Amino acid sequence: MLRWLLIGVLAGTSGCHSIHWQDPFGHRLRAQVMRLAGTSWRAEAIEGEAVLPGTDTTVEFDFEAGIAGNTGCNPYVSRVFLERGSMRFENVLTAEMDCSAQFLEQERRFVQALTAVRRLRLASDWLVLLDENGAVLIKLKRLPALRWSPPQSHSRAALMDGSMS
Repeated sequence: MLRWLLIGVLAGTSGCHSIHWQDPFGHRLRAQVMRLAGTSWRAEAIEGEAVLPGTDTTVEFDFEAGIAGNTGCNPYVSRVFLERGSMRFENVLTAEMDCSAQFLEQERRFVQALTAVRRLRLASDWLVLLDENGAVLIKLKRLPALRWSPPQSHSRAALMDGSMS
């Protein structure tokens, strides 16, 4: 009897490809967000509209479930929350510097879009933030990683063997 019940359950769900079925607790999403730690991105479009020229709208993921960046007008910070296969940015806090009306409008749209994010799609140099229905909210391009290197006058060997003072 148990064997037939198990076969019936498996047969009834074998064609199901819902992300909720395959990843009911959000493990895949959690892994994607963890891979973003230490990366920086520049927004190319917000809700289908290109970012205003001359603005630098960015998202930087830290290692403590937070993001920070610039709205194109003001710096901001937020926290990343994951639950039941969904993500959200909460408590998006921005500074209140004076900017032109068009930059303030872009900032408003950016913050509004951030608070509506529930999913993401990551593909090489692109990060797409999506709402609960899969609609694109923010499309971002990866920024090059900043790498520290010692000054030219200091060789790696001298740094490693401690002969530098």
